[in-house]
Amino acid sequence: KNVIGLKCDSCDAYSFSLEKSNIFGCTDCFCFNRTNFCVQSSFVWQQIYASDRQVIFSEPWKYYIRKHNLNVLREKPLIYNSYPTDITPLYWPLPSSFLGDRTASYNGFIRFTIKNDDNYRGITNVAPDPQHFRFFPQIILVGNHRIILEHTPDEVNQSGRYKIRLHESQWRSRLSPDVPVTRKQLMIALQNLQGIYIRATYNYPSTLIFLKISFYI
Repeated sequence: KNVIGLKCDSCDAYSFSLEKSNIFGCTDCFCFNRTNFCVQSSFVWQQIYASDRQVIFSEPWKYYIRKHNLNVLREKPLIYNSYPTDITPLYWPLPSSFLGDRTASYNGFIRFTIKNDDNYRGITNVAPDPQHFRFFPQIILVGNHRIILEHTPDEVNQSGRYKIRLHESQWRSRLSPDVPVTRKQLMIALQNLQGIYIRATYNYPSTLIFLKISFYI
């Protein structure tokens, strides 16, 4: 679709980034309606990190907050006691250093490790319960005041390590989950990324949860 040449080895004038894995060969240009012409930049991604976090479900606790119809843990301090949850999961909010204009992060990755322990039963690295896993998204992006995109992996990773690609094929719209997300939607969300929420709890009960996070930008 987006390639030219006898060997289909070049992008046409309205696309860029020739890739074997791309069924169209090249990616359509999207420049926020300013132009239809684009070229591939020479930028490279850098990896940024957030501090590790830990929450313990025991008194004296602090209550989580409600935001975007989610139960959201407090961003600070990095280690604190939270009010326990039921089967409705809690979500970690990522710090402001991950937000703002992240259009250059398109096709990059968010990597994180989640760990749930059950100290009451003396069990560490509790595997997520697949029954509850699929009913709540694992990660949620909120952008430009109106776009909410969700990602739910196909299967549980027993190690708790995940690598989520910032590509439209990996996301669904909360408002229209049956309609495929377009590159335009994702780019508009990344233009003003206002929130990233990562699911913190995968089991009930959990007594201790950890988060390690990195982001390619």
